[in-house]
Amino acid sequence: IRQYTDASGNEEVAEMPSLYNETYHYFNLDGSQDSIRIYANTKEEADMKFQKFLVEILTAKPETPTLAEFIDTKYRPVFMRKLSPASVTNYNTYITKYIIPVLGDKHMGDITVEDVQYLYDWMAHSKEHGCRQNLVCDTIDRVGGLLNRIFNIAKDLKIVEDSPVKKTLLTNDGDPSDHHE
Repeated sequence: IRQYTDASGNEEVAEMPSLYNETYHYFNLDGSQDSIRIYANTKEEADMKFQKFLVEILTAKPETPTLAEFIDTKYRPVFMRKLSPASVTNYNTYITKYIIPVLGDKHMGDITVEDVQYLYDWMAHSKEHGCRQNLVCDTIDRVGGLLNRIFNIAKDLKIVEDSPVKKTLLTNDGDPSDHHE
């Protein structure tokens, strides 16, 4: 319980969660100025909370585009334009039928090897997800290769640090490929 004077000069008694509050001003990483009000029991505690807040801002990963956004704004218009018409058709099929439905809404920086394994498993059992049939190993490998190429381009553009497509960590449970023998 704390006694204080409100803006019109009246004495008030109220339950106050903090004895001290302060407004701190800081610059965002983009150069814009912002402020935050911190509530604490002491000035020292408020200062510590503000320092922790600044560390969180500085160590936060920048938000990357979703995989679908990157494909639509960078990969398709820039990196697919010199491919043969047959490759463009195949890649667009892989992108629209497999990659986008499973991983398209995830931010590229958040996609992990486990997510790619989920995509591989999803394709190996794609009949359960409304596809005509489960995909064969070779097709799953081609989709994985395309996804790895997309991530390597994003890596070269400094959008992501690395590709989550790690062949040594992924298992491909697709049906055997016998129609190409």
